[in-house]
Amino acid sequence: MENKFPVTIEKLLHEILCEALSHDLEYKEFVSALVSAYGFRPKKVVYANLINKIETLIEVMYKESLKFNRLEVDGAELLRSLTSVRGAIKGAYLVDDLGLPEIYALARNFGYQNMSLKVIINRGGNTQTFKKIFGVDYMSELSEFLGAQLITSQDRSIHEIFSSRWFSCDELLRTMEQLLQKGLLEIIQGAALIIADHGYDIEHAGGYFRLCHGTECRKMSLSMICPLIFISG
Repeated sequence: MENKFPVTIEKLLHEILCEALSHDLEYKEFVSALVSAYGFRPKKVVYANLINKIETLIEVMYKESLKFNRLEVDGAELLRSLTSVRGAIKGAYLVDDLGLPEIYALARNFGYQNMSLKVIINRGGNTQTFKKIFGVDYMSELSEFLGAQLITSQDRSIHEIFSSRWFSCDELLRTMEQLLQKGLLEIIQGAALIIADHGYDIEHAGGYFRLCHGTECRKMSLSMICPLIFISG
């Protein structure tokens, strides 16, 4: 069952990305749909199908988060697979915190037909659990082993900005676009292997929003998605 679950998530992600791309949504529009899928804002009818698909993903991931926090990923086998792919491409990036909106931004920017997406489940939704999967003490250790550039700016923004204060919806969309989307696309250029340790969730209180991941969240779901992305060109 455990081996089948990531495949289920990959299928849901495929459906979400294809639906969003069929509307050619801007990054901020995708985040807005995500906010609606969490139930924090009314649905826009034109994006109802997309929102329904994201709702399904959130609910499936949340149910998985309620299970006992155990490690079931074969880190050694995964490393062998990653290193074999790594030798075929020039660029590799290890990203601390890559959310669903940024996965969509990569698909839209580089062309989904040029992107292969695999998923492992990081049950803790945090960096510490990810490091246990691979048996390392530091992210820099893993990045050196893979010959990958370590990108920490995404997670730093989450902790220092997006989780430390609450935003109006418009301000959240604008700030995420500036700090999370643009910052990532300025670094990643062309063919690449992209590995991320976890994602993040969105929380809401009194009309305001913030980002979180792992145990920082009241209801963790998308934080557990650990994407492995290959961009061919």
